[in-house]
Amino acid sequence: MLQRGFGKRPLKRYRDDGTLAPPYGTELYNYPHPLKVAWVNMSSIQTSGYGRIGQMLAWGLQENSVEMIDSRFFGWDYRIMPTTPRAWMVPQDGSIAEDLVIHTTFDGDMLPDSWVRILNRAGIIWAPSQWSKNVFKRSGVTRPIFVAGYGVMPDVFNWVERDFNEGPFTFLAWGGRAFDRKNVTTTIKVFGKLNLPDSKLVVKLATGQIKNIISNKNIKVFYGDLPDWQLAMFLVPAHCLVYPTSAEAFGLMPLEAMACGLPVILTDYSGMQDYMTPETCIPLKVKKIVNAGLTNKMFDSEAYWAQPDEDDLAEKMIWAYENRDELKEIGRRASDYVLRNWTWLDVGLRAKNELLALRDEC
Repeated sequence: MLQRGFGKRPLKRYRDDGTLAPPYGTELYNYPHPLKVAWVNMSSIQTSGYGRIGQMLAWGLQENSVEMIDSRFFGWDYRIMPTTPRAWMVPQDGSIAEDLVIHTTFDGDMLPDSWVRILNRAGIIWAPSQWSKNVFKRSGVTRPIFVAGYGVMPDVFNWVERDFNEGPFTFLAWGGRAFDRKNVTTTIKVFGKLNLPDSKLVVKLATGQIKNIISNKNIKVFYGDLPDWQLAMFLVPAHCLVYPTSAEAFGLMPLEAMACGLPVILTDYSGMQDYMTPETCIPLKVKKIVNAGLTNKMFDSEAYWAQPDEDDLAEKMIWAYENRDELKEIGRRASDYVLRNWTWLDVGLRAKNELLALRDEC
């Protein structure tokens, strides 16, 4: 029996000791002047990466009492742009745009040189994860960098009661395209070799064609971008998300799955390490670090990322299939952990405090 709990979980925060924290936006530094922001969302496609992330980051700040300045007026503390760095965003003369905050992501371990030149003319860099911050600094970014993470909406992504012994055991693989860094084809290959009785693999892709390379009747493929509520419903029938990605600047999809109590097998590498623990997910070993391939061609970079260990992936998928009671407990702990620490309201509060601290240092 599957049950969704849309809207049933209150928006609460907890301290590390388990006690209930004050309402969002009240546990702040004692700053006399409110934060004012001009938000410039460069993508109007809400289901795209920057479009969806930008919308939720802005919402998190607003819900934490950050004043959003209309584009027709002046008076902002910061202009915030969630996008890939563009030269026209910064002064041509090499000076610093002190009021400009660039929120950007990159999935390799070294930024393109052109990005570094642009970022070093911005006032502040907003990184999605500690791993990303380290990549930026190692690449030569010298401007102030802060991290606030990403989050989930608890009204949409929350605990789902699953029967792990009902129906075929369902693995879920998720990616943008068939052949990209999320390594969906690796999951398909490993699942096919395992040939586990009464099991199936559901593959969700945004674009591309992959059906012509699949002959296994226990593998189903779906295409298209989904709004949050449909994405959450897509997670409901699954028993385990398989996410052998090569790298993620943060990795929002596994976090949303964890919030729903869906156990996740994910690569122990990159931005996901900010939130993954052995108690709340199933870490996948890295076999070796390899050239980032197509990403380097796209961005004229020299980055590397992880190649997940296929043998270890097979072992973890078998373990999940055979240890369903333990698997369910991992999902329960994951949901509780994410909903306590990784909501968009949490993210907005962290970002607000970072921006206030940096503003008042100037």
